[in-house]
Amino acid sequence: MLDRFQFFPRAWADDVFVLNNDDEVKTTQRLLEWLNSTNTQSIKQHLEQAIIQYETNSVFSGLLVNASTVGGFELATIPKLRNEDGEVIYPSESTSYDDIVNKRGVSYDFDLQDAIRNKRVATTPFIINARSTYKSLASDLVISNEDAERITRSTGTREAMNKAGVLIVVAI
Repeated sequence: MLDRFQFFPRAWADDVFVLNNDDEVKTTQRLLEWLNSTNTQSIKQHLEQAIIQYETNSVFSGLLVNASTVGGFELATIPKLRNEDGEVIYPSESTSYDDIVNKRGVSYDFDLQDAIRNKRVATTPFIINARSTYKSLASDLVISNEDAERITRSTGTREAMNKAGVLIVVAI
């Protein structure tokens, strides 16, 4: 029950949507304008589709894998990137052997912000988080099936990744 000075029911009081800067306000205003102009039943579904459209059609300059929280990861010249089912995402059949030999399979960095600015992944990297190492292979990283699907769906990411545009952030 709402009292006359309460805008949200007490159960929802801790889940208030907070805007932190002008960009978030502008984005929220655009969403509200869009919602007011459409008769959409499933907002979540439409927003997920917009994200998929962006990731599929955008040109990403490389793949940045944040493995800074993965314990036991061992650096390797060409580590494998796998989904949760163990399927290898990188390197793939499309990965250029010449690029791997001449540019190294991956590069490593110790800081996420430095890695984002690294020329290997350049200005618009596709960023994902590693979850763990794969079984007893300490140089193979596991990513979520969802992230693996996002990578394979994105032509720009696959092209950059297969030209050795991969950077892994590791813990010190």
